[in-house]
Amino acid sequence: MNTSHNSYVASLKLDFDPFEAKATSKDFFAGGGRQELLDDLLPLLRTSGALLAVTGELGIGKTTLANELVRQLGKEAVCARVQATLFMNREQFLEQMMSELGLSEASAESAKQDPLDTLTAFANELALDARTLVLVIDDAQELARDVHEAIAKLMRRNSGGGFSVVMLGEPQMRGLFQRGLPAALNQQIQYREFPVFDRQDSEEYARYKLARAGYRKSLPLTGGEMGRVHNASAGHPGKLNAQLILMLNEATKPAVAPAASNQEKPVAQLGKSYWLATGSLVLLFLLVLLWPASELDTVEQETAQRVGQSIPVPVSQSSRAADVSASSQLREQSPAVTAEPAQQDTSTTAASSDNASQREQVVQTLPRDSLPEPEVAVSRAENPALASTGSELTTFEQSLLAAAPGSYTVQILGSRSAASIRQFLAEHSELTGGGYFETRFQGQPWYVVVAGNYSQRQSAEQAISRMPAAVRQLQPWVRSLSDIQSGLRDLHNLP
Repeated sequence: MNTSHNSYVASLKLDFDPFEAKATSKDFFAGGGRQELLDDLLPLLRTSGALLAVTGELGIGKTTLANELVRQLGKEAVCARVQATLFMNREQFLEQMMSELGLSEASAESAKQDPLDTLTAFANELALDARTLVLVIDDAQELARDVHEAIAKLMRRNSGGGFSVVMLGEPQMRGLFQRGLPAALNQQIQYREFPVFDRQDSEEYARYKLARAGYRKSLPLTGGEMGRVHNASAGHPGKLNAQLILMLNEATKPAVAPAASNQEKPVAQLGKSYWLATGSLVLLFLLVLLWPASELDTVEQETAQRVGQSIPVPVSQSSRAADVSASSQLREQSPAVTAEPAQQDTSTTAASSDNASQREQVVQTLPRDSLPEPEVAVSRAENPALASTGSELTTFEQSLLAAAPGSYTVQILGSRSAASIRQFLAEHSELTGGGYFETRFQGQPWYVVVAGNYSQRQSAEQAISRMPAAVRQLQPWVRSLSDIQSGLRDLHNLP
């Protein structure tokens, strides 16, 4: 049973939500240059000694490509899939690789043996059967420098055997490798880049994903709607998924019938006490118009007392407001009444005081149900249009939003772990204007460290050259603040 909160899933009778985070990397979309990229990589990986690096922005489809590479290599090769994490060191990297290949138990039996020796022996055994060991590393930009050295050793040891490596990561990965890998190995790396979608690719992608979820009809979006989706995503698959969710929800939003109110209740169903209160107010109004002012005090007092003693009945908010409005007008047009007959006083000040006291008394004698209820502000939880990610903007995120849209900052690194990001910032307190903001990657939190606010791109580039060597090794790059601001507004549903 589908439990997705997106309305289009039920409206289009989809088997599952094809655009949610956990579904985006399941199926390989061959359009948008993806099939050409795959066809380019597969023959190279089947050849011993290949060292490939595929770069692309966050959410471009690297994980989906890694899954498809492993699937299509099939029985021709044995793949070790490693998901890198922030500052993954040599020990963690080799442990995950050994586990993927089922070599952990063998390594435990020979604890003194270097894991690199175990992996080299395993690759040589596969080569005897004309098979290749392929190492597939996702988020490779997060690897520590000692992992680069381990990969270099594996490549050297297996230069004559069946061993190939493909690393997928963000654009800064290229600079990290140039700094972390030996010069000879850098010359061996073959780089490839992910292409973005054009307008037609975006439309074909939407059709493909919907078809995978069981939708066989024409695209449920107009050409104009699809054009807006493509423009908003800039041909970026990750952003395209988010824009398609918004547009499909809007296009399939069920019509909401106006809620029935008590005001629509038939007149015959109104209680006697309602008519008693209404009749009393009408009578009071007529008395104001027709009776001499000198004779009005006593009658008004008796009428107000009857209104106060009447039994309130549930009536609509509009009826209550009308009653209070009419009563207020009567109080303004005529002398107010106290619980006791007013005493004559020739002093103007005393008369004003008595009138104020009398007005308060009339309000106290009105039934509670005839008083207007306070207006309640709509909360984010009650209105989906105002819903946010569930987290408030941090002070640093607020400063990013307040910055001039045409300015620039320096992005240093990103990670799924907020704790690791905070530790990094604590260790590099010398970064001017450093902090981090939260975004989303495949529907999960992603934390990005940036530093500085510069009016010119050139100034930001110069700031990078002045950063500590350890930070420069992470290959920081200049980023427009308007792009970050747009992401923060989308995440927190801000205008």
